[in-house]
Amino acid sequence: MVKFLLQSWGIVKCMSIFLSNILLLLIKILLCGLMMRKNQPWNCWIIANMAAGRLWMLSQLAALQRMSTRSGVNIIVSTGYHLPMFYPEDHPIHFAEKQELEDIFLEELSEKIRDPGLKEPYENVKAGMVKAAIPAEGPIGRYEVLLRAAASSAAKMSVPLMLHTEKGKSALAAICMCEMEGLPAKRMLVCHVDRQATDYTVHEEIARTGAFLEYDTIHRLAYHDDKSEYKLIHYMINAGYAGQLLFSLDTTAKRLNHYGGEIGLSYLLRTFLPALQSAGVPGAVLHQIAYENPISVFCS
Repeated sequence: MVKFLLQSWGIVKCMSIFLSNILLLLIKILLCGLMMRKNQPWNCWIIANMAAGRLWMLSQLAALQRMSTRSGVNIIVSTGYHLPMFYPEDHPIHFAEKQELEDIFLEELSEKIRDPGLKEPYENVKAGMVKAAIPAEGPIGRYEVLLRAAASSAAKMSVPLMLHTEKGKSALAAICMCEMEGLPAKRMLVCHVDRQATDYTVHEEIARTGAFLEYDTIHRLAYHDDKSEYKLIHYMINAGYAGQLLFSLDTTAKRLNHYGGEIGLSYLLRTFLPALQSAGVPGAVLHQIAYENPISVFCS
C-alpha cells in the first residue's frame, strides 16, 4: 500500500511490500518523496487471499528493517488495532480493558514492538503512529474501548492516529471521542472517505474538524474511476483543504504488478499526479499534498 504520507502487536506495519526483491523500486519511489504503509496492526499482519478464502498471518518486521537499513529510508510502523473480525477469537483485542490496551500501545510506541511470534527480539524497533478502526455504526460498544485506548496512547506520545472508516461514516463521532482523550483532530488521518466520491458534504464536514483526509481509493475501480477522484480532489482544493489531503494506494499484493496485478507501486508518482496536473492542479499544490503534508503529519 503506497502512501504519500510516508501507513503489532503493531502494523500497520506500514507497507504492503515485504519482499526484498522489490527493494530497488521502493527506494526509487521513496527518494521522490513518497512514503509507504501497510495497515493491519497488532499481530494482524495479513494478506487476504480471497481465492483461497484465507488470511495469511505474516510478520513483516524483519523485511521492513532490512529495507530501511539497506535503503537509508525511515519506515514508520504502527501499533494499534484493525477491525476485530481480522483477529482470532482468543485475541486480547476482543476482551482487554482500555488500560491494558493502552499499556500495550504505549510500550510499542516508547520501547519496542511486541510480537510473541517472532524468534528474535526487536528491541530497536518502535512504532511511530497508532492505527484505529471503526465500523459504519461508529465507535460504540467494544469499538469505544478500542478507540479510546488508541487515541489516548497517540495523545500521550504525540504521534498521529490513522483511522479506518467505512466511507467516512461516523468519522465525526470518532474524531470527537479522540479529542475527548486529548488527541487534536489535526493529528488524525481519516481513511477511505473517498470510497464514495459523489457526496462532498461528508468530506467537507471531516475537513472542517482539522483532520487530514487520506485519499486511498485511487484506481480502485470497484468503487469508481480516477476521473471521479480528480473531481473530488479539485473540489476539496478549491474549498481550501489542500493542506489536509494525503494520497495513497489502498492496495493488496493481488492488485500489484509484481504479483500479476494491474498497477504498480509507482502509479501515484508516474500516472496519477501527472494526470492531476494535466487536469489543472498546479504543481505547487501537488507538491504540498505529496510532500509537505506528510511531513506535517509525521514530523511535527
